[in-house]
This record gives sequence, C-alpha cells and structure tokens, in this order.
Amino acid sequence: MPVQHQLLATIKRGGLVLLLMCSLSVVALSSPSDVPVATSVSTTTSGASTFITISGTAPMAYSVSRPNARTILIDLPGVDATNLAQAYTVATPLVERLTVERWQRTNAKPMTRFHVSLRAPVQDRSQLAGNNLVLMLSPDGASGATPVEAKGPHLDATSVNALPSGAAIKVVAASAANSAAGQE
Repeated sequence: MPVQHQLLATIKRGGLVLLLMCSLSVVALSSPSDVPVATSVSTTTSGASTFITISGTAPMAYSVSRPNARTILIDLPGVDATNLAQAYTVATPLVERLTVERWQRTNAKPMTRFHVSLRAPVQDRSQLAGNNLVLMLSPDGASGATPVEAKGPHLDATSVNALPSGAAIKVVAASAANSAAGQE
C-alpha cells in the first residue's frame, strides 16, 4: 500500500505543476503586448479630394480633432507606430505634410498622434474600413469664410454612418492596387 500512496501523491503533484504551468501561460499570452500596430501610411488623390489611409494589424480606436483651420490631429490610443517614419512629405493640393508623434508612459499602452498640416482649409470625414483608417479631405466650399474651430474631438469611429456607402473601401482597394503596382 505505501507504494500506491507514493505513486498517487506523485501524480497529484505532477497534475498541480501542470495546472500551474498552464495557468501561467494563459496569463502570459493575454498580456497587454497585443496592441494594434500601424503598418503603413499612404495618400491618394481623387479629383480635388485627398485620402490618407493608415493601415494597421487590427481595427484601431481613434479620434479626430481640429485645433485650427490648417491642422488636423488624429489620435490613436493604444496603437504602436514604431514601424512608421517620423514625417511624410505629401504632394497634394490640400496636404503639406504628415508627421507622426508617438510616446508611451511607464506601464501604459502606446499613444500615437498623426499631425496633418494643411495647405488650405478643408472639410474632413473619417471611416474605419477593416484594419484601415481612411481620412477623406475635400476643399472647403466656403472660400473666404472663416472656418469654425472645433473644440475637442469632433468625429470618431461611431459617426461613420454619414459617409457614402463603400467610399473608404474603394480608396483602400485603390491604394493597395497602387502600392502593388509600384512594387513590381
């Protein structure tokens, strides 16, 4: 009988060790390191409009704000943008430059901000299409009028219903086709 008790005790200890190892691996896999990553930025011009597409590995939370008539800020909380360049020169009639600001506080998720410098006042709309955030810019129709400054975020992922159906998807597909043609 003592051999059976010893064998049973060894099996119980082994089971407990296996349970502990499985529990720790689940905790390690669910760590906050699974943040969306911004993988690329592209611009497309269609007529008088400019489309800025930010592609990522997963859908990204975002907010858009207008601190003044010539600046648009796109905040992407929790998005890692370390793979992106710090600045992009954009050759469109509406956009002068696009800069990427990124920071991370100790033990916090990363924060990314896209700073869009405009050549002229624009109207903007944004839409999340899968893992791509598309910012659509069109010339401000009220030429000579003083634009009203927005206070805080004025458009986010919850207000995309105002966009034409499929508009962002068409831009993303066109941008992907242009990227693929440029790599050949």
